[in-house]
Amino acid sequence: MSELLKDNPFAVQSPDDISAGDAHDLFVDVFTDFDKLPLVGHTFIHGPRGSGKSMMFRYMQADCQSIAKGRPVHELPYFAAYVPIKNMQTNFTELKRLEGHAANFVINEHVLSIYIVEKLLDALRTGKIEFDYASTTVEQAQEVFTNSFCKPLAQCRWKGDNHIDKIDSVPSLFRVMHEVALKLVQELNAFLKILSMNQAAVEDYDGPLCGYHDFILPLFRGLRTLPCFPQAPFFLLIDDADNLNVAQTQLLNAWIGTRTHSEVSLKVSTQLRYKTYLTHTGRSIDSPHDFSEIQISTIYTSSHRRYFDRVKAIVEKRLRKAGITTSTEEFFPEDQNQVEEIATIAERIRADWDRGEGRGARSRDDVTRYSRPEFIRSLGGNRKSTSTYSYSGFNQLVSLSSGVVRCFLEPASHMYSEQKATIGTAGTVKCIEPAIQNQKAREFALKFLHADIEKLKRDFVTQGEERLSTLDKLENLLHALGGTFAGLLDSDRAERRVFSIAFSDKLDKEVSETLRLGVEEGYFHESTIGNKEGTGRTKLFVLNRVLAPCFNLDPTSFAGYLFVTNERVKQAMRSPSSYLRDLEKVGHRNFFDSEQLELL
Repeated sequence: MSELLKDNPFAVQSPDDISAGDAHDLFVDVFTDFDKLPLVGHTFIHGPRGSGKSMMFRYMQADCQSIAKGRPVHELPYFAAYVPIKNMQTNFTELKRLEGHAANFVINEHVLSIYIVEKLLDALRTGKIEFDYASTTVEQAQEVFTNSFCKPLAQCRWKGDNHIDKIDSVPSLFRVMHEVALKLVQELNAFLKILSMNQAAVEDYDGPLCGYHDFILPLFRGLRTLPCFPQAPFFLLIDDADNLNVAQTQLLNAWIGTRTHSEVSLKVSTQLRYKTYLTHTGRSIDSPHDFSEIQISTIYTSSHRRYFDRVKAIVEKRLRKAGITTSTEEFFPEDQNQVEEIATIAERIRADWDRGEGRGARSRDDVTRYSRPEFIRSLGGNRKSTSTYSYSGFNQLVSLSSGVVRCFLEPASHMYSEQKATIGTAGTVKCIEPAIQNQKAREFALKFLHADIEKLKRDFVTQGEERLSTLDKLENLLHALGGTFAGLLDSDRAERRVFSIAFSDKLDKEVSETLRLGVEEGYFHESTIGNKEGTGRTKLFVLNRVLAPCFNLDPTSFAGYLFVTNERVKQAMRSPSSYLRDLEKVGHRNFFDSEQLELL
């Protein structure tokens, strides 16, 4: 059994902390879904927290790729350097003092460039990447140090010494270059501390000013000449680029706009909060001319089967690595009593269709569309026990995770821990009982709806953000839509499984900002569909199915969307109680136009 997953096969680790061997064993190849990511070219990959972006970046790094492809590092098709922006130590508050100053972009580019180079050299010096050091001579290492590192630095106003006598091997080359880069970072931070107290200090700055073209590119070109490196492009994996300030974002865009991808391809991940696509000169970078773009949520929300297969493969790898041979469906069984009752309803629906009383083209269409909703409705009838619906079974849990792998693994981790506590530490977990699955799925949903939003509110208050009222509106909208979709599930509509809204008119700023925040925080997935008139496209917002247990919704499939107006959504945002009262008073058929509920 692997030490990594010894205690819990579904434990969520930071990809930074996973060894190359474990990363290779746990990674499921998703590049058929995101084929542009491992190819030469600048690429943005967008997705909410936990959707697998950092794990993809971990797998693309040289130590993993060497294992995956069974090749030495110098034969790889690219060399990837990982740059986690969340870990930048530079104080953005201090850099804000530069806004409006002539030196703003010059110093911010130096900050970003030095950070990237320091992270690359730190990774190289650790020895985790198995280079063929014997293939490279001392003279070749010294030439790179002199011509591709010290000389460009000197041209960037660096006044340090060229300690070429310290370079007697490739490892010493990496070590000495990292020492210089680390010293540059320390000097920069010291300057920024002075800047925080005296903005005039920028006039006295006489340190180096490094950039992409005059420092990063020459260094990467030099490293590529070493026989131990691939004679192939560098990939810069810029993770969580939303955390860059505006100036750094615009500078990164400028790098992308220069189209140096044949030498250095920038792979940029965001959590849907990327600040701008303008450069510092005001030019816009555009897809597909300057970069390609991947939307994880759009791909996996629109293709449940593809996502299901990916999660199944991930779970199987984790179970096997933990020494568990049970299949995914056996490990996460569905509540059998519920299965039998739904099967009985399905037989009744099939018989109705055979008598000519069906709605769909085939009996199985009606069974799929109505059997589970009819069961949930029966729980809310005389039984008054809708909340006893069981969110259990592998298929349901995958549906609940709504295209975000972490939203499967995190509750599954809690389920495993609870099951382990139930049987005792000496016992072996062979499956997760349906009651435990249901309990933890509901707890995860409630946390997402209540505790996570309250945490966001506290964070925004601490940071002095102006988004607090928008969060309140988002919370109201979630409750209003949850109530709406629950009512539809209990209705006689042709399609009751609805999780999405589309707009029949134009969104105003208030509604647009609230929905945008919902997308950024993972409460909605955004897409587009054809408008009602058939003359163009309109925005579609899909509620995250993690929230299904909060409103006793059927998460296993959804085929419908509801056309709504801007004013109706604004009412839901401002007063969900009055919105739901009006909805109950007039009924869904009159509250929304009868033609508004369409089939995908």
